[in-house]
Amino acid sequence: MESGYQRIVLVDELASFVDYLRLRSHIYAAGTLIVVINIPPAGIKSFWFRRLAGADNIRRFTWHIFSFCQRYTAEDQAIENVEKVYSWLLENERIPLKPLESLYGDPDVCMAFKKQLVLWLADYFRVVNAAQSLQSLGRPIQLSISSQWQQMDQYMRLAGVKTTLPEKVNDSFGVSFSGQLEKIGKKFLFLAGLLGTVPWILSRIRKINFHKSAPKSMQLAIRLYNNDWGLRGQATHEADWLLDGERFHPGNTLFVAENQLNKDYENEISHRKYTLSRQYYKAAFREVSVDFILRILILQNFKRLGALFLQSLSTPINLMKVVVHAWMDYFMWQNFICHYFPMAYFACHDIQYRHIFRNILLGTIGCQSWYFDHSNSKIQMYENNGKLSGREALRDYMKFDGEIHWGRQLIQLAQKHHNRSRFFEAYGPIWYREIKKTALMDKIILDRWGSNPAGIILAVFTTTNSLQAINGEKTHRDFLQAFVNMLNDPHYPDLRILLKHKNLNYEEYMGLEGTDIAEVYENLKKHPRAIVLNPRFSSNAIVSYAHLVVSMAFASPTVEALVAGKRAFYYDASNAYRNSFFEKFPRIVAHNGLELKDTMNYWLSLPERDFMAYLEKYIFPEYGGNLDVSPMQRIRQSLNVSK
Repeated sequence: MESGYQRIVLVDELASFVDYLRLRSHIYAAGTLIVVINIPPAGIKSFWFRRLAGADNIRRFTWHIFSFCQRYTAEDQAIENVEKVYSWLLENERIPLKPLESLYGDPDVCMAFKKQLVLWLADYFRVVNAAQSLQSLGRPIQLSISSQWQQMDQYMRLAGVKTTLPEKVNDSFGVSFSGQLEKIGKKFLFLAGLLGTVPWILSRIRKINFHKSAPKSMQLAIRLYNNDWGLRGQATHEADWLLDGERFHPGNTLFVAENQLNKDYENEISHRKYTLSRQYYKAAFREVSVDFILRILILQNFKRLGALFLQSLSTPINLMKVVVHAWMDYFMWQNFICHYFPMAYFACHDIQYRHIFRNILLGTIGCQSWYFDHSNSKIQMYENNGKLSGREALRDYMKFDGEIHWGRQLIQLAQKHHNRSRFFEAYGPIWYREIKKTALMDKIILDRWGSNPAGIILAVFTTTNSLQAINGEKTHRDFLQAFVNMLNDPHYPDLRILLKHKNLNYEEYMGLEGTDIAEVYENLKKHPRAIVLNPRFSSNAIVSYAHLVVSMAFASPTVEALVAGKRAFYYDASNAYRNSFFEKFPRIVAHNGLELKDTMNYWLSLPERDFMAYLEKYIFPEYGGNLDVSPMQRIRQSLNVSK
């Protein structure tokens, strides 16, 4: 414990005014250190957080001081207990399942509640585990937790699940009263949302079709969202990559925006003459038919709303938004079906519970739903010794017809969850054949290094840097420092580095865990033989200029490069992942500075014939098997369904 503090108050979150009141009541308590587990971006920017910024006894909690297994135990605990807690809630009429099952005509609608519940449980267990981990270090802990965690603690006990929360701090009357007032206010807004659905939808209508017409048949619908790959004119990594002009083209492909796209994105969609459907509440009901208003909107409200409203009165706040989304999404996707008839619906990184409502309704018209997981970074890839299952609460309760993953191990991991997807395919990274030089990258290198720069070029990639990220600040600092050291090593006078870090706000998180990472990063940026690139820059283009790719454990570009026939490996700068999935592949992971240099020299000197033999034995069978046909083409073949 930091000197001068006699006790620690562990606060679960600082996100609202009530959280501010709870925190404020402890700031001036003598000898008290306050540790806050979660401060979301909205909380950091809030007025009440700025009022606390000057306090010197507030610290942010970070899991990076604990072992990997300690950090991710909550995921397994949540998944193991979610069915017990759900059953208790259902038996005690806390979930309005019957009217929603009747509305959707599918018992799988319950998966949305379970998916939200497992996330709630995972957050709850993180609070419990954080307190217990600090207690194990000999630190006296008291908890100051919001009502949602107290409510979950009660549900856990009633469901027969034993937990051991430390002593809770007694909140003042003002804090308790404010918390109850906030809870009542949220419940009122949710219930008002249910009652106001019909008038709100009617207020959004701009055009009514009086004659019922057949929906437009489309071969494929592609989900878009504002932070996807977009349509920025890059050679690769664009949201329309499935269009090949043969199977799929603008005439038979529908783009579906599931949140409001920025103006430039919509303009580019229009410029390319793509058909766009806006499936978010503000825009989804602009055009409807009389049949939709009478048969679906009015009739279903008359038949279901009363029972749904009454049964929602006892629903926990954390599950009420599922009720409202289930109700609103039903009308939104029913209106979509009135206009379009896609044969397949393709979604990337779509892991929130609302996909369940959409896919149930699309299934009623025979539309196949497909999920594409364009990632290689999963918990089990880091720790594969059996102590953790590798399951993640966020990926539990998925419901698609088919799932497409990079590798066989990732499919096995997906199948460990409570998922209802029917079939799984491993096709490897989709853009490995698109690794090629670009005019933009040519200019960047020419401006910095001149034409035909001599020496070895390393393409270096990090993972995300944040307080919640898998790799902590110290790991990022040590990773970057290793390459600063190599640039200054007289044994590598011509070594050049192209660095791409993962997140746009990479620099914002520097220094939050007390290291000199900002100084190290600056030393790398200003080195004449290093180029630091924007995170939005295409990884493929960067790899195309490199003799060797080195990624932080376990960023995706290393696998993408290997599948493309480029030499690559991982650098585990903190020596934390001796039991990773990648240990099964010889010479793929370096765990310290000496191994980094040795592994780099090994791959650079390996004869091409031996390198190709290595890929054929270890990499290709795991990531896609038969690579004669590109992953893009194989995905298009899977989606080329007919009714």
